[in-house]
Amino acid sequence: MILQPGDILLWRVVPGLPLYERFIGWSQLRVLKQKGVTGQQYYHCALVAANPKSYYSSQPPKIDKFVLPDPLPSNVEVWRLNEPLDPLKLALVFQYAESRRGKWYPLLGVITAGWLQGNQEFCSQYLEDSYAHYPVLLCNDIRFATPDGIALGVSQVASLVPLR
Repeated sequence: MILQPGDILLWRVVPGLPLYERFIGWSQLRVLKQKGVTGQQYYHCALVAANPKSYYSSQPPKIDKFVLPDPLPSNVEVWRLNEPLDPLKLALVFQYAESRRGKWYPLLGVITAGWLQGNQEFCSQYLEDSYAHYPVLLCNDIRFATPDGIALGVSQVASLVPLR
């Protein structure tokens, strides 16, 4: 499968994940009463960059661009918008994503379920804010976007891309 610029990556909660990642999935389900598409739980989301061998992500310690593992881990889903992407609008998405590189990840915000995060973006808020420049609404709850919320929103405007 070939990734395309602008594809959306969602990491499913699976057994054996580190405690921190399971905590994110658990808190969405137990505290926020959220569940993703088809009952799945997600703990992370990211944006495939203009070079589809890399992706933008808000993760500890900072927002940055990372190299995609090849092959992708089995718990990563790839979603692609249903409408063909306009290159000029997509450039605005990447421009925003690039402008946030180096900003700190709101680790305290994760621990406090978003109460103490300041002007920092979780992965889901970073993805939502980046795509707001397209403009595509990826999550119905813009104030507190979560990976599960992104998964629900994405399922309305995108399709799951088979990995294998």
